[in-house]
Amino acid sequence: VARIKAQLQRIYTAMAERRIPAGSLRAQRLFA
Repeated sequence: VARIKAQLQRIYTAMAERRIPAGSLRAQRLFA
């Protein structure tokens, strides 16, 4: 679980850096 969570966090941070509105909102709900 830790590995998956780390990967998801990397994806979330990448999306946040790119500032993708719809993607980041979905990511916040899924990965928060």
